[in-house]
Amino acid sequence: MAKKPKYHVVWKGRQTGIFTSWEECSAQVSGYPDAQYKTFYSREAAEQALRGEYEDYKGKHISSLSQERLLEIGAHIPPPMRWICSSSSGVRSGRCHPGGPVLAGWR
Repeated sequence: MAKKPKYHVVWKGRQTGIFTSWEECSAQVSGYPDAQYKTFYSREAAEQALRGEYEDYKGKHISSLSQERLLEIGAHIPPPMRWICSSSSGVRSGRCHPGGPVLAGWR
């Protein structure tokens, strides 16, 4: 079985970009002070990450499965949460609490 391709994003290194082998990536980050890099399992995810900030991905597990595939196999994907605030200033004052999942059609 062929290995799945990996895409190594380098935000901070000798050269930045997306590299398709660890050898290429390692050459950019090994010994580089405070290098910032992460591996992704799709080109699309790597390109999106490179447009963003390293801090958004640092320390987070990146699934090799797409959200569609996770749904196919029945993996639980939590629904987005809505927040209930006691007043319009509740968000700023911290007087908000989770109110349950957002239902289809709810605004």
